[in-house]
Amino acid sequence: MKKLDPKCLKGEMQAALTNRGELIPCCYCDTQRTLENPKFQQLLKVSKIKNYDTIEEIYLTKEWIEFKKDLENDKGPWACWVICVKRDDDDLVRKETFTYKGKIDRENKV
Repeated sequence: MKKLDPKCLKGEMQAALTNRGELIPCCYCDTQRTLENPKFQQLLKVSKIKNYDTIEEIYLTKEWIEFKKDLENDKGPWACWVICVKRDDDDLVRKETFTYKGKIDRENKV
């Protein structure tokens, strides 16, 4: 059985802000297929940044807490299963290389 390895929970993937003013777990979630997911739509209902003073307030809503628990229990929308399915080490979604003054500073394998 496939398992999720949620990069957003491990700090390997940053949250994203849509052009609709919604906070989403990562940029890969901004697809029609994921946005149409009923559970994800519940998350979006409480994710308008104009309704909060801080991003942390959004993360503390029951919908975001439930989303996190679902990911920890291998439940998630389509984007999570495409990007964050548990993979072999050599099967990467992307590899980021950060340089400083022309030298490799660090690499992030996602």
